[in-house]
Amino acid sequence: FAIQVMVAFTTFMLMFASVELVHTMTGSSPGLQWPNFIKYLAIPASCAVSLFYLAAEGAGEGRMPQNLAAIAVGGALYAASTAIDTPPLIGISPSLIMTVAFFVTLFLGVPVGFALLLSAFLSTWGADILPPAATVHTMAVGAGQFVLLAIPFFLTAGALMNAGGLSRRLIDLAAAVVGHFRGGLAQVNILHSTMLCGICGSSGADAASTTKILVPEMVRRGYSPAFACAVTATGSILPNIMPVMMAAVHMIAVRRAYEPTRGFAGFAAVATEAWRSALVLALAVVVVFSLRFGVITPTEIGVIAVVWVFVLGKFVYGAMTWREVYAELVQCAVDSAIIGFLIGVSATFAWVLIAEQVPQKFVAAALALTDSRLGLLLLINVVMLLLGTALEPIPAMLITIPLFLPLMTAAGVDPVHLGIIVVINLLMGSLTPPVGVLVFITAALARVNANAVFRECMPLLLACGVGLLAITYWPALSLTLWNLLD
Repeated sequence: FAIQVMVAFTTFMLMFASVELVHTMTGSSPGLQWPNFIKYLAIPASCAVSLFYLAAEGAGEGRMPQNLAAIAVGGALYAASTAIDTPPLIGISPSLIMTVAFFVTLFLGVPVGFALLLSAFLSTWGADILPPAATVHTMAVGAGQFVLLAIPFFLTAGALMNAGGLSRRLIDLAAAVVGHFRGGLAQVNILHSTMLCGICGSSGADAASTTKILVPEMVRRGYSPAFACAVTATGSILPNIMPVMMAAVHMIAVRRAYEPTRGFAGFAAVATEAWRSALVLALAVVVVFSLRFGVITPTEIGVIAVVWVFVLGKFVYGAMTWREVYAELVQCAVDSAIIGFLIGVSATFAWVLIAEQVPQKFVAAALALTDSRLGLLLLINVVMLLLGTALEPIPAMLITIPLFLPLMTAAGVDPVHLGIIVVINLLMGSLTPPVGVLVFITAALARVNANAVFRECMPLLLACGVGLLAITYWPALSLTLWNLLD
């Protein structure tokens, strides 16, 4: 009941704050000349639908009276909060309020998206640093970045690959190649992320599409759902250290006695499966060359992937019906909304930290500890990894790179090398609480407890750390190809 009350309270606050935002928006969009408030109308409408769903959930089991009571209590709490003239938490650090509120609500079992949003509302409104309408605007901007359009497209491509039997062809090929190893399908997961999804330009799209394609198959073949999600989330961020990750997957598979997918099929069977998968694999070639040579953007290649997969599954292989296509599109819309909501609320979380200059203070304190090149490299790994746990990669880079770059350049660190280190650290932070966006994406899509996925990520993160140290202290490992192409 308490969880329902907190969800209802957060929904009421989001709904009325978004209504206020709609009333305050002026002007028109540059291209279509539509009023700017139109794009925010979906927020209060979605909140109303969410309250209806909360009331109707479990109605057949006699739970509607409890649901209605929870909504009433949540509404009463919101009404009481609007009657308070002086915010009750003025003088307390907003980032402290937000962090404590997040962990308390998460411990109580509040869904992570609502826990993030409620803690952000409590910190911004309670400490009087940002009105609720502005908090909603921050959330909308965070979820409205153009590059994030790649996520629903790659989600749809992944779903249609499943429905059209294309993923089955790739899995059969992978099983023929590495299925005789322990944890073969988990290694296939990482290879798949590197070959196809790792180059889509969005870790969220990468994690989402791979979850839809491979996690169900891994579960069917006896893998733990949490472990399957952990491999997917980890593999979506670090193709740079793929060999180390595959070794870690193999060791975990041996320890847990995961059986090989099959015996070695032989080279003739591998060639046969490769021929059956040729048109699917061709998509990877198109994606790689299009993006690497700057022909099209990740969002545009997402559209191409959807069309390619749809034509193959529907007309070439004839493996799916129009009804199945419609069902997959509906489910992808729901999944995309979940991911967009998580990204949006994590943006409000990051805004509070940035407003209090927590990252800048953290970096300044860290830089005061050492001035040697090796020490600075270790320090930047620690700092960026910790910042990545709470901030999205783009805002974290915008904040810290101007601080780090002059110092690291003076210490003799190649800017490209520094960029690789920063990106890997920040993406590793996407696998750790409190934000852990990639874990929450895979857990939400696979309907798995996020805490279990976090636990399964720990040994894989250790493997990533080994690869990161190798990249950090052996620059040639990551710069040789770049120097040859320069």
